Amino acid sequence: MTTTDSILKKFHGLNVWRRRAERAPHKPLLVLYTLGRLQAGAERMTSFDKIEAPLTRLLTEFGPPRKVPHPELPFYYLQTDGVWEIDTRVPLIRCKGSNTPMLTELRKHRIEGGFTKEIFADLKRRPELVRELAYDLLRSHFPESLHTNIASAVGWILRASPDAENAMRAFARR
Repeated sequence: MTTTDSILKKFHGLNVWRRRAERAPHKPLLVLYTLGRLQAGAERMTSFDKIEAPLTRLLTEFGPPRKVPHPELPFYYLQTDGVWEIDTRVPLIRCKGSNTPMLTELRKHRIEGGFTKEIFADLKRRPELVRELAYDLLRSHFPESLHTNIASAVGWILRASPDAENAMRAFARR
């Protein structure tokens, strides 16, 4: 079992693509989507073809403007952050000049991805950690004005932040 701080630190350190002032929060959106699925009781691993459409919608709505969204990029590259793994039973054909597997390969072979076993087990066992992680990702990667919309889009209802909940509890005890 890992500590809350070590899990939060791993996710807080997600490598997010940047170019000058532009940043692409694709990985945080995938993590938030997966946290919503976890809260709903989903299995640890999910095939790309089940994640593709909802992740594409999230990227289109909350990511930087793109002609074509690329949900395969966070799905594949989130594993480099040590919090995600993909099914590697099948050798995948890569895009020319890249390490990225072809989108058609992920679809054709129904490649699955999900949190690592250890992280999934910890999150499943500690629902409060799921909420704390979600708030941390929202605060770190998105303006507050989008938090409720993103939470709704990934399938969970945003309650007051943990800090706000603690402040309300302390106020109620007076």
